[in-house]
Amino acid sequence: MKVAVIGGGAIGLLFASFFTQEGYEVTVCTRTKDQADLLNKEGISVKTGTGEEKNYSICATVLHEYHEPPNYVIVCVKQNKLETIIGEFCHKEKFQGSTLVFIQNGMNHLVKLPTLPQDNIIAAVVEHGVSKMSESKIHHTGWGKVKVSSFRGSIELLFWERMKKYGFEVAPPEQLSGIMQEKLVANSVINPITALFGVKNGEVLTNPNLKRLAERLFEEAYLSLGRTDRQSLWSYVLKICRKTGKNRSSMLRDIDNGRETEIDAISGYVLSLGKKQGMELPYTTFVYYGIKALEQKNKV
Repeated sequence: MKVAVIGGGAIGLLFASFFTQEGYEVTVCTRTKDQADLLNKEGISVKTGTGEEKNYSICATVLHEYHEPPNYVIVCVKQNKLETIIGEFCHKEKFQGSTLVFIQNGMNHLVKLPTLPQDNIIAAVVEHGVSKMSESKIHHTGWGKVKVSSFRGSIELLFWERMKKYGFEVAPPEQLSGIMQEKLVANSVINPITALFGVKNGEVLTNPNLKRLAERLFEEAYLSLGRTDRQSLWSYVLKICRKTGKNRSSMLRDIDNGRETEIDAISGYVLSLGKKQGMELPYTTFVYYGIKALEQKNKV
């Protein structure tokens, strides 16, 4: 079984280590040759929450040099890079027999998936806490679930059954929208707060002022989605905060490193839902433009 992991970020490297442990033939497709060379030389180093370090030998290559059709393509790039991946990789004839698995924050990518030629397309959300320490090292700070569900076509249950020990679970297709919405709400609360105030995820709960802001952001996202499960959805957000409490969110890391964030796919998506319903979402509007201001300051 051949698995291609597109993206050498924290989630991509974590997933590559999972699939490698199960004996699959894994290739990490990176953006730069330097990272591919480093991974081929040193492998993936995973530091656990207890401080233990494990190393996994891996094969890596830059994306445009990967030509062998895999059984699975795990797409772990951010929303703002996804258009390029879809255009330059997923539409190629040699990959049309592969099963595609998309792992992104937000929900913007769901409108792009129907254009793809593959019969089997899966969307997933990740609750693991993980941060990237270097181009070949990650810190796995907290275990969580990886919920996968069919966007189109079928799911090979035996493949995912082998991954249960790493938190993978298969949800029925009719639950896909709800699963994606849950993660969207969590991201719309946690990511902009941590990025604006330079704090780890756990401080969203331990700082009473940030928690008040989180509650208001949650309420706006909840209302824009038209959900009817306020308490259970808020409990989900709290759970993600606690499980990833030691993490610096991807949005905070993007701001710190002068990169474009996923604010359009997260808070921007919530604002678009609110606009369609004539809702004013002042707190979401504030964090959206706050992140945009930081991006401008960093000249992204």
